Amino acid sequence: MRYSRLLVDGVEYDRIISNLISNNQTFTEYHFGSTKKIGVRKQIMAIKDGEQQHSLNIGKISNKELALFLAQFNKELYRNLYRIGIENIKEIEFNGMSRSKNNQKFKELLVGNFFYCVDIKSAYWQIARRLGYISQKLFDEYFVFDEYKQAKRYCISFLAREKSVKIYHEGKTIQIYCDRYEPIFNTESLNRLIYNNIRYELYNLISNAATVINGKTIETNIDGITVTKHELDTVKKFFKEEGIQIKIFMCRKINDKQYLKGGKIINFIK
Repeated sequence: MRYSRLLVDGVEYDRIISNLISNNQTFTEYHFGSTKKIGVRKQIMAIKDGEQQHSLNIGKISNKELALFLAQFNKELYRNLYRIGIENIKEIEFNGMSRSKNNQKFKELLVGNFFYCVDIKSAYWQIARRLGYISQKLFDEYFVFDEYKQAKRYCISFLAREKSVKIYHEGKTIQIYCDRYEPIFNTESLNRLIYNNIRYELYNLISNAATVINGKTIETNIDGITVTKHELDTVKKFFKEEGIQIKIFMCRKINDKQYLKGGKIINFIK
C-alpha cells in the first residue's frame, strides 16, 4: 500500500487508536519526530505525519534519493559507532555562545571597506567525519555534491528527533522503548549524544578560531567566522592545520547597518 494512502489526520489517528484499545487488540505505535505510525501484525495501517504540513526543502534531489541517502548514512553511522565502541563515545562539552556579533567592530569599518566571511563547507558533514562517525569513503562520496547540501544537514539534525515504540497487548500498554540504545545511556539516547557531539565540536572549533585572533571577530556563527583582512590569514592557517575545508566570501560594508555578501544585502545591525 502506498504511503499516501495510509496518511490520516489527527482525529482519525486517535479514533483508530481508541478502537484498537476498545477491541483489546495487540498492536504497536511508532513515534518518530512528528510522525506516528500504527502497526498491526507487522503491517502499517495508519500514519499521522506532522511534516506533511511543513514539507522539507530537499533541494534538487527526489524524496527517494533522500530516503536512500538517510538509510546509507544511518547504516554507516551505527557501523562506525560499534567499531569505535559505544562505551568509548565521550560527551563533548561547550559552554560558550554559538553566535555573536561585534557591533562596535562593524561600526569602526568605513562604508566601502571589505571584510571576509570564512564558512566551513558542509560543516556538520565535516565534523561527523572528524569525529569518526562516518567513513572517509562516504564523506568523499557526498561532500562535493551541492544537491545533497540539505540532506547532509537533515541526516544530522534528524538524530535529535524523539523516538519511541509503544507496544499494546490486548488493548493494554505492556512496554515502551524510547530508543534501542536507551538501556546503555540512562539520561540521553545515543542519537542525541551524537547530535550534540557534532554540534558542540563545531561550536568549539569556531570558538578556537576566534581565540587564535584574540577575539577580534566581526561575527561568529555556528559554521563560520567573519574577520577583517588583518585576521584572515591567521584564520585560514588555523582551519588548514585542523584539516577543515573552508570557503571565503568577500563582503563589503554598504552603510552603518548593512553589508553586501555574494550579491545579497545582509542586515548586520537591525
